[in-house]
Amino acid sequence: MFKKLADELWRATANRVLAVVSFGLLMVLIGYVAFARAAAPVAAYWLIALLVFLWVIYVLIFTLQRIYAAYRRFAVRLARVQTDVNQLRQAYPPLVERLDQMQSNVERLLTLERFPVATPPAASLSPGAERSDDEITFLTAAERYGMAYDSLRVECILNDDGSALILREIKVAATSQFAELDTFLYAPDATEAGEPWEIDPDFVKVSSLTAGWQIDVTEFKRESGRLSALLRIDPPLLSGQSMTYQMEQRLPRDFYTIYLDPGQFDPNEDNYDYWGWTINRPTRNLHLRIYLPPGNVKPQEHHLQVRYASASDFPAQRAQYEERSRANKVELKGPDGGRYILDLSVDYPVTGLIYILRWLPPFRSIPLPGIKPMMPASVSRDFPGIDSDLLLRIRDQLMTCAPFADERALKATFIDNRISPWRNDIPEGDTVKERAELVMAFLFSRTRGTGENGLVLFLRVLSERYSPGDSCGDTLARLADELEQSLNAGRGQA
Repeated sequence: MFKKLADELWRATANRVLAVVSFGLLMVLIGYVAFARAAAPVAAYWLIALLVFLWVIYVLIFTLQRIYAAYRRFAVRLARVQTDVNQLRQAYPPLVERLDQMQSNVERLLTLERFPVATPPAASLSPGAERSDDEITFLTAAERYGMAYDSLRVECILNDDGSALILREIKVAATSQFAELDTFLYAPDATEAGEPWEIDPDFVKVSSLTAGWQIDVTEFKRESGRLSALLRIDPPLLSGQSMTYQMEQRLPRDFYTIYLDPGQFDPNEDNYDYWGWTINRPTRNLHLRIYLPPGNVKPQEHHLQVRYASASDFPAQRAQYEERSRANKVELKGPDGGRYILDLSVDYPVTGLIYILRWLPPFRSIPLPGIKPMMPASVSRDFPGIDSDLLLRIRDQLMTCAPFADERALKATFIDNRISPWRNDIPEGDTVKERAELVMAFLFSRTRGTGENGLVLFLRVLSERYSPGDSCGDTLARLADELEQSLNAGRGQA
């Protein structure tokens, strides 16, 4: 051991002595050449060149030795850290799982395709990257709200005993960090004793469809007669991240009133069955689908109704006709597995509105005798020779399919040249029903120079606002034909 130490000291001392002697000799030669100049022999120059070369080699070797020594020290420390990590993995498995999850989250953040929240200036967008006004509005609302639904798909599967299965598939995108999300739930009415309905643990099932995230129901809330669930997302969604989850809700029998034949129909109920969804967050696409009860029962009519949501999220009396005209793309599909399906897809649905699918079962009629109020005598006398049943059907269809809830929207329909002369003379009423009746009476008494009745023209103009196959448009056109035939028959008798 002492010999090895002596060898190391001798080698280190010899190296340093050799370096000092060679450096001193180099300086002496350089000084000699500088003073002697032309008198200096050529051998002095060669010796200087040799010493400079040896010094360059020495510096390179010294540098490489330093680098190698640093690498060896780093390798030793790295091996020590790896050993410590392995010991931690064996001693604390839960901590290891958490560390692995954090590592996967970091890797996902580094490669994430971010949710677009900032709209670049129009000048910086390439022609193919321009966004529509609806898309810009959606992105702005998502940025301010903190999150949005990139897609909202809800299916309702009705059974003939009144039970139902509600399936939701929602892709939620974050523009700020959040870990909790509340969602609306359907809930049966209270018991006859007025006690709240007891929640079954299997009442709602929720699961994540995106790897790396978990979602669970943490609690249920009852507020103002409404039931909601609080969902916890783990790990929290960060700005720019998105995840998709699904929810399954089973509703007990008799939750919905299902009438399978005319004998079961309660004459005090509305003619139409309906089911809808409230938009309460910025949403890029809404897809509603309802599976009607089995038995190949095809509805007579179907259409979309859009209403404002009240403060309690229930449908208000006021309808939104402009949005209905834009979004009215209800399709009747099937039968598939013995069921007819009503399908609706709406891009950029409006927050605060309720989109309602309505359908008329095959055994019901419009109107049902004795259900709807008759036309007031003060109004019905303005339609001489017209059957009261036809007038009632026209009024009810206009209340459903014409924009009588909004005076400006109603006047906008009179832009058509066939009815534009009466645009500034439209009568006003306090309610939708009263306005419909007054406008009917006003137009019925008007005639164009061609002899066409004003109410007939109004029905035709409204029917043409809907796409072919739309139940509202088809029914309005049919009523226009009936009214025209009734008028012609009256003229023939006269």
